[in-house]
Amino acid sequence: MNYEQAQNEIVKIMELMARKHSLHNVFRDFTTLAACTISNSVDKTQFKEREERYMRTISKYNKEEANKFAKILALVTTGLSGARYGDFLGELFMKLEISNKNSGQFFTPYDISKMMAQLLDVDKTDDVLKLSEPAVGSGGMVIAYAETMQSKGLNYQKQLEVICNDIDFDVVRMCYIQLSLLGIDAVVMQADTLTMEVGEYWYTPMHIINKIEKEQKSKTNKMVESMNKLIKNNEVKQPVKENDGLPGQMDIFDFV
Repeated sequence: MNYEQAQNEIVKIMELMARKHSLHNVFRDFTTLAACTISNSVDKTQFKEREERYMRTISKYNKEEANKFAKILALVTTGLSGARYGDFLGELFMKLEISNKNSGQFFTPYDISKMMAQLLDVDKTDDVLKLSEPAVGSGGMVIAYAETMQSKGLNYQKQLEVICNDIDFDVVRMCYIQLSLLGIDAVVMQADTLTMEVGEYWYTPMHIINKIEKEQKSKTNKMVESMNKLIKNNEVKQPVKENDGLPGQMDIFDFV
């Protein structure tokens, strides 16, 4: 199943669910359930609150409907794991025709995001590139930047760090889901760029993984530095031999 087929299948499922629940609520509840599921797999500091949010949301649906949400998440994963990049959820939101009815939001077409990303200076490098997006929407610009990096031989999963935010709770969750499934190291905040008031933090799995690896590397480097310092300062002592001529405890090791 390709990108477009996955989107079309989700539209069918959500429109069926909308016979009982409003289409906008179905979409919103899906993003809540998916975001909480992803977050709780890696971020234990916010587990309790997000688990409670998950249970409050899913309680509105029966078992069959809950299983449909799981299928939708699988379809989103399939759409984003193929050969094509794109603002999958932003495009889906527009296909469902719920943007103008409810929030008046318009998501930038991915081709335009890609063109803008290609204008940025992304050269072959071993350095980590840092990207800040103060009005991230559903994450299309960040995804386009990651695609541009990959097209130039860079590993965006290890060489891109993103800090992004949006004032709208719904698009923050959409962005978080997409960046998480694409393996992008990102902190996605629900925040007002003008006042800098922050409501929520969402850490992608790749952000957590890279952070752990950096901490482990830092600990290893500190251990190596400490050992080098000991050796340099001659703090590793020679073993003391017994007076009776018998081998000492450490004599089997050649320190000379």
